[in-house]
Amino acid sequence: IEVEVKRYKSCLRRMFEKEGQSVLFLETAVHFSRRPHASVDVVPIPLGSESEARMCFKEVGQGKGYGYG
Repeated sequence: IEVEVKRYKSCLRRMFEKEGQSVLFLETAVHFSRRPHASVDVVPIPLGSESEARMCFKEVGQGKGYGYG
């Protein structure tokens, strides 16, 4: 599954680049009584603003107690 997810993300990056945008991926994983669940949210952002967007999401997430890498 990991290879497929990486391939999918790569395709999304190329698609958004053609539109003059970059993309930010937000991954969430939780466990519901032996049934793990994961989701990946895709947020289009302006090209060149990746590091600023990453920093903002990380700062807000840490303030709310979430772990962002």
